[in-house]
Amino acid sequence: MDAYTATITILLFVSLSLPNTVAQAQPQLPDQIAPGSSLSPSSRDYMWLSPSGRFAFGFFQQGNGFRVGIWLVGETDNVVVWIANRDDPPVTSTAKLQFTMNGTIILTEQQGQEKLIVNANARASSASKAQW
Repeated sequence: MDAYTATITILLFVSLSLPNTVAQAQPQLPDQIAPGSSLSPSSRDYMWLSPSGRFAFGFFQQGNGFRVGIWLVGETDNVVVWIANRDDPPVTSTAKLQFTMNGTIILTEQQGQEKLIVNANARASSASKAQW
C-alpha cells in the first residue's frame, strides 16, 4: 500500500468514526412526552415512565380489560396509586390515550367515546398530600 492509499484509508476511517464519537459525547436529554403522543394497551407504548423510573402512567391489565392509572413500579409487583374513572368498567385493548396539543389527555374507547382524563389548564380546587 503506497502512502497516498494509506492516507486516504486513514482519513476515511477517521471521518466515519467521528460522527459516532461526537454523538456519544453529547449529554443525553431526559425523555419527554411530546404533544401528539399516544398510548394503547395493545402496543409496546402502553405507558410513560417518570424520569426516575419509579412511577408509570398508562394502561395496566385488570381482569379481561385495561385501566388507566398511575403505579409505583416494583421489581416483582407494581402498586397502583391512582385509577382514572375507577367506577367505569375496564376498557378493551383497542382503547387509546392521546396527549393533545392543548395539554389534555383523552381516552378514546372502542366505540369512539372520548373521556377527559387530564386537563392541564384546569384549576385545582383541592389537593391531597401523599405520606409514606
